[in-house]
Amino acid sequence: EEEEEEGLPVVGEDTLHGEGEPSASASGGSGCGQARNNDNWEDEDEDEDKDEAFAVLDIFPTDHHFVQNGAETERVNAAAIHKEWKVLRRGLGAAEDDGTMPIVVRAFESRLDLLRAMIVGPDGTPYADTLFVFDLQIPQAYPDEPPRVFFHSTSSDRLNPNLYEDGKVCLSLLGTWSGPGWVPGTSTLLQVLLSIQGLILVPQPFYNEPGFEKQAGSDEGAQNCRAYNEKARLLTLRHAALTSSAAVNARWPLGLWRLVRGHYERRGGAIIQGVELLLEPVASVASSNQGAAEEPEPSQAVTPSPSASAGFLRSLGKLLPKLRSRFAR
Repeated sequence: EEEEEEGLPVVGEDTLHGEGEPSASASGGSGCGQARNNDNWEDEDEDEDKDEAFAVLDIFPTDHHFVQNGAETERVNAAAIHKEWKVLRRGLGAAEDDGTMPIVVRAFESRLDLLRAMIVGPDGTPYADTLFVFDLQIPQAYPDEPPRVFFHSTSSDRLNPNLYEDGKVCLSLLGTWSGPGWVPGTSTLLQVLLSIQGLILVPQPFYNEPGFEKQAGSDEGAQNCRAYNEKARLLTLRHAALTSSAAVNARWPLGLWRLVRGHYERRGGAIIQGVELLLEPVASVASSNQGAAEEPEPSQAVTPSPSASAGFLRSLGKLLPKLRSRFAR
């Protein structure tokens, strides 16, 4: 029996939260754990477009957070949305050598107002090699107003200052954070997604907290930043395992679940190696140099450091067997 407090709960159809709690969005929309009754969802077109960074599917996903907001569909600006589709198709990067696509977006012919996006956490950050899923809705006033964006969290704790456990995304473009806001006719959905990738999923998210940037360059700031990164990495590893399990067991998220499953099949070993490198740097490097030519590069999330806290290393050690079980090939 897995310990919920220290490890990963078994993911079933009704929960995806690290503490075994119901989805934070249970009262207001579809969270990760509400993706069931998926057996009836037709997703053959998902297979056809699985290698495309941007694709338009025929049927909208029933587990989309904004699926109940059907009123937007009636008066949505179809011309503006089709223009955004073209920008996304041109602007999203090509797949990396191992097949990873940094940002994937799915739009839906049957609900022009809905999109679903998946962003891979960048190397060199606590979020490396982990997938983050966002649901977007185009409002009636678009492009005069920004899109609505919901983050599918898997925890009752926050893994980033700008990504709330209840799904709120804090970004100036969305009008939910300080800074330059949405500019009608200039700002785009692609810009929103690139901002999440480049301004939120950053190497030192601690300094994104309001006022904390003043600590940059100080010993106090360095210590607080390290502690935040350790917590963020632990939450991110749990998030990776839970989303991987949901893709396999619950076909979540609809429209992208095969890509989620494929990503962790490719990169699960690298995530494990990254944890091993943190726990035993010398042993891991020596081991990886012996007959491991076909293994992926270890996940570049947190640089091994003698200053890593004992609590962080202890938590990693408890988590590692569960990660190995989740990502076993």
